[in-house]
Amino acid sequence: MKFVESSHFADPDTAARKLVEIANAVEAVQDGRILIERVNLPFLEEDGTPDQYRAALARAIALGWLWRTSRISVHICIRAAALYGCGRIACTSIAIATIAMT
Repeated sequence: MKFVESSHFADPDTAARKLVEIANAVEAVQDGRILIERVNLPFLEEDGTPDQYRAALARAIALGWLWRTSRISVHICIRAAALYGCGRIACTSIAIATIAMT
């Protein structure tokens, strides 16, 4: 009998942290937006599956670490900036208000 090793992204919180780590390393385009494809491919190259990616993105948004501005871009939010100590705080006041209301 063969045993299957569990994926290191099976836990959505761990996967969300990795997603934010990747997003933090990516160069932002105008207005601090990070193109989702710049985060998606490195996550999948780290042996993440598309389902794990979707779960990680949903978890990072739910935790307020990422803010989805459109179908093609995200922003790193203040909560993630504090978590990772990154100097780039890309959320606008609109994003902060949206997170505070949820």
